[in-house]
Amino acid sequence: MKRRFNTTGPCRPDLHYMIPAESRLPEAPGLVEQMGYFVVHAPRQTGKTTALRAVAERLTASGRHAAVLFSCEEGGAAGGDYGSAQRRALELKVWRKGQKDPLREGLAQLDDYLARLRLRRGTLVIFDARGQLARTPPRFDEATTPRGRRATVLRL
Repeated sequence: MKRRFNTTGPCRPDLHYMIPAESRLPEAPGLVEQMGYFVVHAPRQTGKTTALRAVAERLTASGRHAAVLFSCEEGGAAGGDYGSAQRRALELKVWRKGQKDPLREGLAQLDDYLARLRLRRGTLVIFDARGQLARTPPRFDEATTPRGRRATVLRL
């Protein structure tokens, strides 16, 4: 696929022209190492999600952290319904030696949770326990559930 300019969501360097995302939040990894907190607040479409994904991937690749990125975006639509704003769907799967990739099964289970919670988006975390030789670098991907909902997939 040919690279293009993206103005509608998170950027990926393999698909979009972009400024390197890691350079946008240079202090973030140090704050995490110190067990500190930080907030990223900026106008729409300025690269917040893209930068946070880069930081999360870097932290996870270090082997010292398992970074999970989530958004509070759904909370804005909930208005004063705080219970609705706090509902999140997260499915965890372990990929064991001799088993097939649990992606399809995990997306199906996540889809059921999303339907019950009336959510459009969720997160699937797949822990690779097949051993060092089979392990791939940690990464974030976007996927679609069997019923067309969106999912962030974190492979560790």
